[in-house]
Amino acid sequence: MSRKHKTFVINNQNPNDFQITGPSQTQAPSGNLYCRLNQFEAAGRPSIGGPPVAVRLGPGLFQTKGYTPAAAASWIPRGGIAPADLPASLTEYGMKFFGSGIGVTVLQLVGAVIDNNLNGGDYAAIGGPYNNIANGFEASDFTIDCNIAGQPSQLAACGGLGVVGTHARLRRIRVINFGTQTWVPTASPPATTECFVLGIGAYQISSLGLGAEGAACLLLDCIMEQPGLNNTRETTGLYIDSTVVGESMIYHRGSVIRNCYANCEYRVNPAQILQITISAGLATVMTALPHGHVNGDWVRISGVRLNGTIYNGFNGSYAISNASATSFQYTPTPTPSANPDSLSDMWVGKFPSQVVNITGISVGTPVGGQYPVTVTTAAAHYLVPNGTVLINNIANASNWNGPFQVQSVQSPTSFIFQSPTTYSGFDSTSAFIYPLFQGGSVDLGTAAVYEGNRILNCIPATYHDTYNTKDQILRNNYFRAVAYGHYQNLGGPAVSTTSYFVPLASLTASGVLGMTATATTTQPHGFSTGDQVIIENATQPQYNTSTGNSNVPWSVTVTGLSTFTYTMGGSPITPAGGNPGYQTGLSAAFTGPTQQQKILGIVGPPPTNALTYAYQSGVYLANANVDLSRFALGVTVGEVVYISRANFPGTSPPTYFNGYVYVTGVAASSFQFILPINPFPGHSSGSSASGYYGRLTAGGKIVLENNIMDLSPSQSFYYSSRAVQFAQYLGSGYFSDLVVPEVVMRRNVIRAMDGLPDLQSPPYKSTGVYAFSCGELIMEENVIDPNSPTAIQFDNCGSTEFFANQTSAGVLALGCSFVNPAVRVSELSTNIEDAALLAL
Repeated sequence: MSRKHKTFVINNQNPNDFQITGPSQTQAPSGNLYCRLNQFEAAGRPSIGGPPVAVRLGPGLFQTKGYTPAAAASWIPRGGIAPADLPASLTEYGMKFFGSGIGVTVLQLVGAVIDNNLNGGDYAAIGGPYNNIANGFEASDFTIDCNIAGQPSQLAACGGLGVVGTHARLRRIRVINFGTQTWVPTASPPATTECFVLGIGAYQISSLGLGAEGAACLLLDCIMEQPGLNNTRETTGLYIDSTVVGESMIYHRGSVIRNCYANCEYRVNPAQILQITISAGLATVMTALPHGHVNGDWVRISGVRLNGTIYNGFNGSYAISNASATSFQYTPTPTPSANPDSLSDMWVGKFPSQVVNITGISVGTPVGGQYPVTVTTAAAHYLVPNGTVLINNIANASNWNGPFQVQSVQSPTSFIFQSPTTYSGFDSTSAFIYPLFQGGSVDLGTAAVYEGNRILNCIPATYHDTYNTKDQILRNNYFRAVAYGHYQNLGGPAVSTTSYFVPLASLTASGVLGMTATATTTQPHGFSTGDQVIIENATQPQYNTSTGNSNVPWSVTVTGLSTFTYTMGGSPITPAGGNPGYQTGLSAAFTGPTQQQKILGIVGPPPTNALTYAYQSGVYLANANVDLSRFALGVTVGEVVYISRANFPGTSPPTYFNGYVYVTGVAASSFQFILPINPFPGHSSGSSASGYYGRLTAGGKIVLENNIMDLSPSQSFYYSSRAVQFAQYLGSGYFSDLVVPEVVMRRNVIRAMDGLPDLQSPPYKSTGVYAFSCGELIMEENVIDPNSPTAIQFDNCGSTEFFANQTSAGVLALGCSFVNPAVRVSELSTNIEDAALLAL
C-alpha cells in the first residue's frame, strides 16, 4: 500500500473507533494494523471506554492539559481490574503509555489556569482521582515537562504522573520543571499545596468506600531532576503511596523503587567554569561553553572551593560585567585571598537547593506602607532580584513566613524583601530559606524495597510522616549532598482518630440558670474530672462543642462511672434533642494521644466487657472487643495500638491502664495484644468496662544496609545534616519505644561529602544517626565519618545493640545517650575483649 505509515487527522471519534480522511482506495487494508498518536490530545477528552488502550507516542513534543481534580474536563486514564469486593464495573486492565525514549518523546503540561487549587491538589500530565483504579497501568520511555514556569497560572502545583491501582509499572520516565507555587496568605494558617512528582498510589478504593491493597507496583529506572525555581512548599519525588480507607490502613505489598535517579539542584542554563582568577578584587570567569549572559545579568556561581571549603566569596549570586561568549567578570564579596582550589567543580547557573539558616533580620523605615526587611543568611542564598524566596520558621512574626519577592540583593549572604507588617520580639534562631525536596519513599507498605537508587541534593533522601508502615528494606542506595538520608518524621500524639460520635443515653440541662449539662453514657466512659470531651449532634446549639464553645472541648466533672457534667455558656431546652454523642478529648489524668479515639465496645447480647486479660504462657494476654456497628475494626496484626482509659480494677476514681501495645491477633470483632505489665496487681486476670484505642502512626520494621550517604555540610540549625533519624525527640522518658518498632542498620557508609567541613560560624554540626523511640535497635559494621564526635545518639529506645561500628580510620564509633552524650553505651566488640581479659 502506498498510503501506509502516514499521518492523518482523526474525526468522528467514538470510544472504540475513529475515522480518517485520505485518498480513495479500492481495497481494504490488511495485515498487522496499528496506529501511533502523533499528537497527545488531552484537553477535555473523557475516559476511554471499551477494551484497554495502548498509546504509543512517536518522537517530538506533545502538549497536554493533563489532569486536575478541580476541572471536570480533565483527561483520566482508563480504570482496571477490580478486586472481588469492589464494583464489577471495573473489569478491564488499565491503559499503557509508551514513548520512543527519554529525550525523544516529551509530554509537556500546559494550560494550568486554576490559582491555588488547594482542595484539588496538583496538576499532573497524567493522573486521576483516588477511585480511578488503573490496575495494570504501565508507562515508559518518555520525558514529562511539568513546565511550571510556563503555566498561565503562577499559583499552581505541577507534578508529573500519579495513578492509583495495583500491578502498575513506571519505567524510564524523566520528569523536569516540577514544583508548587501555590500560596493563600489569607487562610489561617496560610495554605499551600504540596507537589507530588512521580508515583503510584498502590491501593484500590471504590465509590462504596471499600478498599483493597495494591501489590507489585514498580518504579524502575526513572529520573527526577531540574525543579522549578520559585517553590512555596515541599515537593515529594519518587513514591509508592497508600492511604487509610474508613477506619483501616490499606498497605501496598511487594512494591519496589529501583535504580532511579533524583537530583534536585537548581539549573538555569548551566555552564561549567574552567577557571576563575582574582585580581584587585575582580574575578574573571572562563566557561567551557557559551554562558548566554550579557552585562548586568545576575548569575549564580557555585562549587568553588577555597582552602578546602565552599564557604567563600566566590560562591553566590552576582551581577556581571565585561561579558563575552565564554567569559565575564564580577566582584566577589568578601574578596577572596587567593584563586580557587584546583579540585573545584565550578559552575554558573547550577546551584544547590539546600536550606540555609537565617542569622539576622533588620527592619528599615517604611516607604509607601512597606517595610524593607533585610535578611542575613549563614551561607550563600543564591537569590536574584525579582526572584522568589521562601522564608520559614520565624517565631512571633507570622506574616514574615512564606514566599516573598526579592527586592534587592545586598551581598551573597544578604537580601531585602518588603512587608506591610513589622514586628518586635521575633525569633529567627530556627528560621531558614528555601523549601524541601523529599526524594521519595516506599513507606506505607509491607515487603517494600528501595534499592539501587541515586538521590542527590534532597532533604531528606527518603521520608515518612503520615500513616503507617509495616516493613521495608532500603539497600545499595547512594545518597549525595543530602542533609537527611532516611528520616522517619514520626512522634506523638499521632494515632488514628475517628469522626464517629458515641451516642449518649441522655443529655440534660440543670443547675443554676440551667447551664449545667449532664451526660449519661451507655457504658462506663472512663473519664476523670478535668478531662476534655467533645459533644455534637444535639439540636440545641448550647450543648455542642462547635456552636456552644467555639470548638473548644468541654472540661468535664465526673459524677459516676457512666455520667459526667460540664458547664455551658447558655440555658438550652432540656433534654437535648437530636442524636447527641461524644468523642474523647485530651486527658487531665495522663499524657497521651487520646483525642477522638475509638471506643472499645461492650457488645452483645449477652454484653461483654470492652477489655479482658488473663495470664497465659508467661504473658498477660488481652482481648479488646469492638462494636462493628459503630466503625470498622481498623487494625491488623503487627500494628501498634494505643490503649487508653482502661480501668481493670473497676475502681472509682478509675485506676487507668494507658499504653502502646503490639497487635498479635485479629478476630471478626476483636483484637488481641500482650500487656507490658499486670494492670490489676495481685490478680491473674481482669476486665475493664471502659477503654479506647487508636492505631499509632509507626515506622514499622526497617532494614538499612549497604547504603552510602554523603552528607552536605550543615548550614542550618533546623535541618543540620544527619544520615538517619528515627522519630522525633519528644523528651527523655517519652513513654513509647514503639514508634519505630524494629531497626537494623548494617554495613552502611556515612561520611561528609567530599570531606567538606560544616559551616563553622555559627557552628551547625553534622552527625550520623539519631535513633528515638525505637523498640529494638541493632547497628553493626557501619562506617561513620561525620564531623560530630558523637555520631550515634539515641533515647527512649527499648533494647539497643551496637557492634563494630567505626570510622574510616578504624576507631570504634560508640553509641551514646542523646541527653548526655558523654555517657557511652556498651559495645559488643569491647564486651568480647573485656570478657577475654577477665578470663585471663
